[in-house]
Amino acid sequence: MSPSTELARTALEEAGAVVDETSLHFADPAAVEWDQLVRVCGFLGSLGRGYPWWVGDVLNMAEDIHPEIWAQLEVYFPHSPSTLANYKSVAKHVPSHRRLGLHMTVVSEAAYLPPDQRDALLHRAAAEGWKREEMREARREMQGQPIGELPPAKPATKCPNCGHTWET
Repeated sequence: MSPSTELARTALEEAGAVVDETSLHFADPAAVEWDQLVRVCGFLGSLGRGYPWWVGDVLNMAEDIHPEIWAQLEVYFPHSPSTLANYKSVAKHVPSHRRLGLHMTVVSEAAYLPPDQRDALLHRAAAEGWKREEMREARREMQGQPIGELPPAKPATKCPNCGHTWET
């Protein structure tokens, strides 16, 4: 556990926060000071950014040590199998060089690039505070793909009798 996580947990306790599966409330809200709220909110933000990585890491580890039964753990998460597969895959492809402050959705756009390209984009994304779309555009530019353009429309055929149009 990192020192900042330990401090944040201490901040939750100091602020009198009580947490259950569906809520977080304070024993005496009027007694909670601003700096305590700042630490609590920082901790909650880190949970949101870290959670997909933690899930991916634990499922990858479970698959390594229990290859026949690891998938049974998926019932404990409130996500679709495809979301869990994405967490697992991105965490596996980016086992190191993870950047603080970058959500997995941002990293997922570069996760499958060669390591040197991926790391260069992750460095820029962290330094410039990119969101997912900015990472997607940078990846497309790096790969020589059109940026901000939609693929060409499929040709359409029009019925001479009713005028209905459909793609061919």
